[in-house]
Formats: sequence, C-alpha cells, structure tokens
Amino acid sequence: MDASDVHYTCPELAVSLDEVQNNLRKYELLNKQSVFERMIQDALFASVEQLATLHLDRDVSESTGHAHTCSYPKLCRRGFCLVDDRNVRGCQAAIQDFHERSAVCEEVIEVGDWGLYWQQQ
Repeated sequence: MDASDVHYTCPELAVSLDEVQNNLRKYELLNKQSVFERMIQDALFASVEQLATLHLDRDVSESTGHAHTCSYPKLCRRGFCLVDDRNVRGCQAAIQDFHERSAVCEEVIEVGDWGLYWQQQ
C-alpha cells in the first residue's frame, strides 16, 4: 500500500534533522533518549516502559503499523492514543488492521477532519 504513497516527495512536508533537533532543544526535550535516523521499528520507545499518551503522526501504513505494534502495549491503563492523518489511506488501513489484530474495542473519537483518539481501558 505504501508503494503508491507520494508524501515523501512533498517539499512542504520535509523537515531537516537540524530543525527537529533545534525545536526539541528549544523546549528542553532534546536528550540522550532522542533517537534520529533509525528505522521506526528499531528505535521507537526502546527504553520506555510505560506511556500515558501516545501521539502518532506517521502518515503511511507501514510506519503507522510499526508504531502501533511497538508502542501500544506500553500505553498504560486509561492512557490516550492520538492519531493524526486518519484520512490518509495508508494511515486508515494501519489503524483498522491494528484494531482487528489486537482486538482493540475502545470507542474511537474523531477530531476535526484529520485526527482521532481513544482511551485505553
């Protein structure tokens, strides 16, 4: 499904590594746990044991699926999962597939035209 996705070709969506690091530094969030330039499935929350909020903004099916698989089990009871780009075909497919495979039954609440969230029970 991701083979036909062209988001990576849109210059307006591109952000340099320096810009990301400067933004994290600005809010005092850049630290030794910040991981860059690694495959999502290898890096995502490797050293994190539990999450209260999980915010996914991955845009395509494969990386959205990996993010769910790697991090959702670490979401604490009553924690929130927020997803951007729910109208992007790859993101929709990944969310639906994850919910079916993992038997997620929480109510999914749509936010505006692009977002959604649910609370882990």
